[in-house]
Amino acid sequence: MAPWLEFPYEMKNITGEDDKILRKCLLGYKKPFVRCGEKGISTHIPEIAVELIKINFFNLGNFQGLNEAVKEKSWKTLEKAPSPRFIKTHLPLSLLPPNLLSTAKVVYVARDPRDVAVSYYYLYKMTNKSLLRANVTHFWEAFRRDLLPWTPIVEHANEAYEKRHHPNLHFVFYENMKKDLHTEIGKVCKFLNKDYTDAQIDRLAEHLSFDSLRKNKNVNNTTTKDSEIQFIRKGEAGGWRSHFDEKMQLQAEEFLLTRLAGLELSYPSFPTHEITKL
Repeated sequence: MAPWLEFPYEMKNITGEDDKILRKCLLGYKKPFVRCGEKGISTHIPEIAVELIKINFFNLGNFQGLNEAVKEKSWKTLEKAPSPRFIKTHLPLSLLPPNLLSTAKVVYVARDPRDVAVSYYYLYKMTNKSLLRANVTHFWEAFRRDLLPWTPIVEHANEAYEKRHHPNLHFVFYENMKKDLHTEIGKVCKFLNKDYTDAQIDRLAEHLSFDSLRKNKNVNNTTTKDSEIQFIRKGEAGGWRSHFDEKMQLQAEEFLLTRLAGLELSYPSFPTHEITKL
C-alpha cells in the first residue's frame, strides 16, 4: 500500500458558542472536539478524522445495502475488490488521492445545501440515533456552522465545481436529475464513453427512479419501518421547505449568499429572483 498522505487540514479548537450548539445536538458529547481547518471535516479527536477517511468509501460493485456495508471497514473491502471498482464516498476531492483525476473517472453530485441538511439529519437519525439529541433546528445550526462531518458543504461542492472541465470529472446537480433523469443519464453515458439507445436509457431511468430505488432491498436496506427514517426516504428537491421555519429560511439564504460570494458555483434551486431581502 502507498504511505499515508499528510492530513491536508489544520486542526483547530471550536469556540464556546460552537460547544453549546454541539451539546444541544449530540448525546454524550464532550471535549476535545476539533474542527479540521476552514475547509474540513469536524470530529471529536484528530485520530478519528483519519479513521473517518479510511472508512468513508463504499464499493458499489458489490453493494448489498447499508446494513451489510457497515459490517466491514470499507477500505478493506476496496483493497480486495477486483478492478474496475465502483466506489462511492462523501469526502471532498481534497481528502482523496491527489492523482485521483489522473487515474479514475469521477462523477460528483451536488445538491441544494438546505436539502442536504434535512437528508443528513434523517440519515443521522437512522445510523447514529444513540448519539443524536437534536431536532431539525439544532441540527441545522450545527450544519451551517460547519460542525458536522463532511461540512462545509458549499466549499465541498466548489472543490469539484472548479474542476468541472477536467475530462475525468463529471459534475451534476441532484435537482437536474430530478427534473430530467433521462438527459442526465445520457450525459453520464457520454462521460463514460458508453453508447446506449434511447430505449435502453428509458429502462435505466425507470430502474433508477426514486420509487424503484425505494423498493430495491439492496439499496434501501434499512431496519426501521418508520417512513421518515429510511436510507431512501423521499428524494425530493425542495423538501427543506417543510422543515425550515421562517427564521431558518432567512438563515439559509444568508448562509448561501455568504458562502457563494465570489464563486462561480451556483445552485439551480437558488436563483436570485427567489432571494428574500435580508
